[in-house]
Amino acid sequence: LGYPGDPYAAESIVIHELAHNIHLRGVVRVDPTFDRRLRKTYEDAMKKWLWTGKYASVNHHEYFAEGVQSWFDNNRPPDHDHNHVDTRQELIEYDPGLAALCREVFGETELKYTKPATRLHGHLEGYDPGKAPTFKWPERLMKAKAEIRRQALERERKGREDARKK
Repeated sequence: LGYPGDPYAAESIVIHELAHNIHLRGVVRVDPTFDRRLRKTYEDAMKKWLWTGKYASVNHHEYFAEGVQSWFDNNRPPDHDHNHVDTRQELIEYDPGLAALCREVFGETELKYTKPATRLHGHLEGYDPGKAPTFKWPERLMKAKAEIRRQALERERKGREDARKK
């Protein structure tokens, strides 16, 4: 709901995690060739230096989940984990192979994610984001977050170095 302090306020992490479940619990059971084709598409993208240093480059699972977020116009603006691709159109232009797999799974739908603040009617009528509680990670998770952030920055640094070498 976009609580103050929410580290995922710029995106819906639900879409990302749902993409993992659709991939690993759904599509691979319906189409046994999907994971192999996804892995090949991922490897081809890595050979073209797409997603260099970004979270989508970690493995083919994250590659798909990040692509799904963009398919539904729901990725964050550029930062340590993301490049400029945050909409379906940008995904189609930047990585047509990944876009084709998203199209195969989700179809040519008009569905796109809409952030809570832009839909404060209907089931969210009366919800006041200004009165929402502040999100705060438990201390034990703050340590894990710091390590994840360190890894992301290292991945980004390595990606820049690799790109300079090519």
